Amino acid sequence: MAPFGATCVLAFGVPNSPLAQPRNIIGGHLISTLIELLCLYLPGNQWYSLALGVGLSIGIMQLTKTTHPPAGADPIVVILGAERLVL
Repeated sequence: MAPFGATCVLAFGVPNSPLAQPRNIIGGHLISTLIELLCLYLPGNQWYSLALGVGLSIGIMQLTKTTHPPAGADPIVVILGAERLVL
């Protein structure tokens, strides 16, 4: 999965970067995935669920100071894999 490959590049390639710290990696992926599951569950698999999930994820990651750019792709993975996801 692409977001986790990009996370590895940050974590191992530039480990001193603020975006590659454990708080950002774990918090960013957790926040982004939970928000997208809510966006998928509440309005359903609609055209705007993806945009809403990515936008909210970025905003909340910035508010909680857990910004991790690869985590911004998690909503895309969740929405595109929604057919196989059992809620």
